[in-house]
Amino acid sequence: MFPKKALGALLALLLIGCSKSGGRVLGTEPAVAPIALVSTLKTATGPVTLAGTMTDKCPTAACWFHLKDTTGIIKVDVKAAGFTVTDVPNGTKMRVFGRYSKEMGEVEATGLRW
Repeated sequence: MFPKKALGALLALLLIGCSKSGGRVLGTEPAVAPIALVSTLKTATGPVTLAGTMTDKCPTAACWFHLKDTTGIIKVDVKAAGFTVTDVPNGTKMRVFGRYSKEMGEVEATGLRW
């Protein structure tokens, strides 16, 4: 049997570990609050954070994907960030960090968390 103090410490460590923000991070994770995709992204300047669900991705290299929230869908390009979303399944909820490219009409990601 474990001493009560040791068991309590073990449970506390498990709870602390489980309370951390879940998922994995690819690239960098800046501290910018999420914004809506279609309704506010077109006027965004500087870094943005988007929250939504990955609906599909590049079938050959996983270098881009579509992110959907309640206001719409946008293409997210991850090529320049130096990672791919090969291991991230479609339907995954995530936060994406990057910059909105008005010229391309897409987000150029610098990182993501799922």
